[in-house]
Formats: sequence, structure tokens, C-alpha cells
Amino acid sequence: MIRLGSGSLQSGKIPTAAADRALRALRRFSGKCRKYEVDEITAVATSAIRESQNRQHLLERVRRETGIVVRVLSGEEEGRLIALAVSRFNRSHALKDLIIDIGGGSTELIVTSAGKPSYLNSLKLGSVRLTERFLESDPPAREELAQLRRYVRRLLEEPAASIRAEGFDRVVGTSGTIRALARMCLWTGDSPGDLRRAGLAFGTQALQDLNRRLCKLALAQRSELPGLPGRRADIIVAGGLLLEETMAAIGLDRLTTCPWALREGVLLSSLRANGLLDARWSTRPMAGKLRISA
Repeated sequence: MIRLGSGSLQSGKIPTAAADRALRALRRFSGKCRKYEVDEITAVATSAIRESQNRQHLLERVRRETGIVVRVLSGEEEGRLIALAVSRFNRSHALKDLIIDIGGGSTELIVTSAGKPSYLNSLKLGSVRLTERFLESDPPAREELAQLRRYVRRLLEEPAASIRAEGFDRVVGTSGTIRALARMCLWTGDSPGDLRRAGLAFGTQALQDLNRRLCKLALAQRSELPGLPGRRADIIVAGGLLLEETMAAIGLDRLTTCPWALREGVLLSSLRANGLLDARWSTRPMAGKLRISA
């Protein structure tokens, strides 16, 4: 995890260490692409880059040192690509889905109708952003947690009201933070195999119980929890509280996860732009030439 947002979402500038991590990763990707004689590379950037004051310097470094041209997505573009991925995976054209995607720097709230967004809002609420702004103690202090909750509630008031007015049939959660929370909510101590499948569902009570536990644990203790990747242990408290407050604001009692999100949306969009998806869509585009797997 490169964590471009670490330090930049509050300062407005991407730190040198984060930029260097990004360059190292992209050099590896570029080398792999050359090895396999790739014709086209699609690279996108999200909230950390689009909000950064020094983004042009980093993007130029990337282009100069790797040959990769990075497209900076707006919040709306990011939401549309997430919606594309979820609607394709769930084949949910007959249903109105409410999609919640919690990232490091932003949260996308999307309602899809016939597979396309009828409501879309990209909020400056994310697990990294909230951690850096509010959670300094280890474990977090009670007042820090209270301040985080108050802040999130205030920013959710208007979008939550709009979503309730829009209406929806099903609630879908995407990306790493929500999927990690789902695994922890459902972990029973047995084999984790079933917890890697698509469509994990959990309710608000399970999430509230989990959050109460997480808030009492120090980082070292959270890092040992089953179902939680160690690289997310530092931001999972903020992510869990953000999801809990989002569900409460909208009035949700249950959520189902989807393994496809922005990455798959970018892939699908690229395939479609190059004529590599048939008009009807299946998980076997172009009669089996390409197969997209969850």
C-alpha cells in the first residue's frame, strides 16, 4: 500500500517518501508491462493526487521515469467507475443499488438506477484522512472518537437526506476497508475460506459491537486480529466508525459486500472503449477472449 494520502490529505502536499514509494511501484509495473510487450497502460489517480498542490511535479516524474501517463479522476468520475464495476458484477439493472465505497481520502455514495448512477456524491471522508485528523492516541482517546463522530455526522446530513429521498432496493459496500470490516464481523475462528467469497453480509449491530472492541485496542493489538490485514490496522478504527455513522445517517440495517470496485471499473471502462466487451455484457467478454474474474 503506497498511502499517497498519508500526510498529504492534511498538508495539501504529497510527502517525498510517499512520492518515492509510488515511483518504485510504478517502475515495477512498467517493467512488467515491457516484459509482456503491453500495448497500452491505463493509470488513474484519486483523492490524494487530485487534492495535492504538488501533484503536477509527481505526475511529471512518473511520466519521465516510467513512461506512464496518469489520469487524475474527479470524484464524480471515480464514483461512476465504481458504479460500473458493481452493477456489472451484480448484474443489478433491475434493482436500485446504494453503493458505499470507503477509501483512504474519500467516500463515494452512489445510487444506481438501471445500472447507471442516479445519485452520486464524493465526500472528503476517508479512513486515512480521518485517522490523521482525529486519532492521535493509541488506543484512541474517548474525546478523539467523539470529535470524529460529530464531524462525520455533520458532513453526512445532507447526502443522507438526499439518498433517503432517492430511494434504493439494496445496499452494497466495496473496497478494502468495508471488506475487512465484513470479515471481522463474521469471523468465528473457523477457516477463513468462506470469508473471501463475494457477497458477505453483516448488520449494524455486528458493526457496532466490532467498533466498540476496536476502539479499546492499541495498534499492536489490532494488528493481531483475525480477518484484518496488518496494513489496515492503523486506519480501521476510523473506517469502522465512518461506516457505522454512514449506515446510521441513512437508516441502514444491513450491507452486502462486492469484490469489484474502482480497479475493476477502470478495467471495464478500458475494455469497453477498445470494443472488447459485447453489448449484452457477460463475464466472458468477446466470446471468451477475455475473462474477468472476481
